[in-house]
Parts: sequence; C-alpha cells; structure tokens
Amino acid sequence: MLYSVDRDGSDEVVHFQSENATQFAPSPDGKWIAFAERYKLYVGAFPHSGRTIDITAKTGAFPVARVSRDAGMYLHWSGDSKRLHWTLGPDLFTRELTHTFAFVSSGLDKPDEPESKGVPIGFTVKSDVPGGTIALTGARIVTMAADSIIENGTIVVQNNRITALGDAASVSIPAGARRIDVAGKTIMPGIVDVHAHVGGEGDGVLAQQSWPLLANLAFGVTTSHDPSNDTE
Repeated sequence: MLYSVDRDGSDEVVHFQSENATQFAPSPDGKWIAFAERYKLYVGAFPHSGRTIDITAKTGAFPVARVSRDAGMYLHWSGDSKRLHWTLGPDLFTRELTHTFAFVSSGLDKPDEPESKGVPIGFTVKSDVPGGTIALTGARIVTMAADSIIENGTIVVQNNRITALGDAASVSIPAGARRIDVAGKTIMPGIVDVHAHVGGEGDGVLAQQSWPLLANLAFGVTTSHDPSNDTE
C-alpha cells in the first residue's frame, strides 16, 4: 500500500509504503503518523526524509509503538495532536501520546501497555413488533416435518408469532382475525444461510432498506450468517 501525505501550507509530499498496513492517519501538527497493520494500531514519529518511507510495526529507523491491544478502526487524531482515537465495535478508544513514548513525557519511565478498554458509545433501540392477528388461508404449506406437505392449510399469526398451523379443517381462526386468501401460493419455513456473503453497503453502515437483504428475503432467506464480514 502506498500512501502520500501533502502537508498543508507547504510543498512537501511524504510517501509511505507498507506491505501490510491498511490505514494511515497523520497528526495535524505533522509530527506523528498512526497506522493499522494486520488490524493492530501503531503510532510512529513522522520522518521528513524527502523520500519514500517503508513503515512497519517492526521498523527500527524511527520510533514506532503499538497502541491497541486488539483491532481498531477509524483512526483519527485530536485537534492538538496529543491523543489518538479509534473504535472497535461499540467502543471508543483514546491513547495519549505521553503514555506511548517515554521521551514525550518526562514523568514516564516506560510506555504504558496498549489500550485494552474503551468507552461504550453504542446504543439500543426497540425493534418494531407487529400487532394484531392474521390468518393465511388456502395455502400449500411445506412444513419442517419430513415429507409433510399440507395442500390446503391455514396459518394463524398473532403479533409476531405463529400460533396455529395445519389443515384448514383443523385450525380454528380467532374471532376478529384478518383473513388473507393465499390460495394457489406455497408457504415454506424461512431459509437460514449459515455461510452468506451478502455484500452491500460498507463501513459498518446499513441503509434502512438494504437491497441485498431484500433480495435474499425475496428468495426465502430470512436469516444470514456472514463469516467474512468487515472486522468493525
């Protein structure tokens, strides 16, 4: 990966190259460079050598220190260049430069251990729960039982749970239920895809209506597990 930094207010362009680094974040004062290598985060002095700089976690050409115990995403600096911030899942992490390099702080005998605890910034919201009772009538129903298909069946759904399912003659429809005639259609259990590569929006943000999820749903997939999703 090749990364170029054009410092504001000058004609200097510094080039960094790395075989494994995936994120770079120069400090606003131009003295430090933060980067991610194999998902771990590091901070190094910003060398102004006038030539392309090879940067790795093990470089010995200039001071480099690891700042995260675990993985990290979205590297960014405080405006005064004294603190580095990143996120991992629902937590925000902050690392003071004075805790990273002994030569930055006269009171530090040795650098602190990499940051392992962040500040929770996640939140939860209540999901929508449907209300009322509906009865799907006249359907061809594929059940979970082996070789069991109901040719003329009824499904009763109260709120968000199936409460009754069977042959039309054996299922009692509650009074006041909304009846939906689905004769000629087939109803089957939702498919669980345990190895799905759904794709779609990136950077950990999903639209309220995500077309890959809607497309999966149209083909009967109601649950997906993506074993190769983004780390964040």
